[in-house]
Amino acid sequence: MPTPEPSQRPLGPFSYLVMRTIQKLPPRQCYGLRIEEDIAQRLKQVPDLAKIYVTLKRLQARHLIIGTKAPTPNGTKHKVMLYRVTKAGKQALDEAAPFYRALHD
Repeated sequence: MPTPEPSQRPLGPFSYLVMRTIQKLPPRQCYGLRIEEDIAQRLKQVPDLAKIYVTLKRLQARHLIIGTKAPTPNGTKHKVMLYRVTKAGKQALDEAAPFYRALHD
């Protein structure tokens, strides 16, 4: 059986959570630390920030999200990477949603 293309592999639970968070947040707030804060608020525990950044890199490699450098929201001279879900990412989320919803029923 051939190996599926990277964008066609099923989403793991943490990847699904990160991508849903990116979809939910306003575009100017879709950067690593803000994603971590939102996930921590929903899970009632702080996820490992390194795990979030590794997941973001993997999702980018699978072409499920795109990152673009932008000025920080607080206006400092530093740049942050803002993420958005791609068309392939939306499709992956749509395909995974029934599975993850069924876990909560």
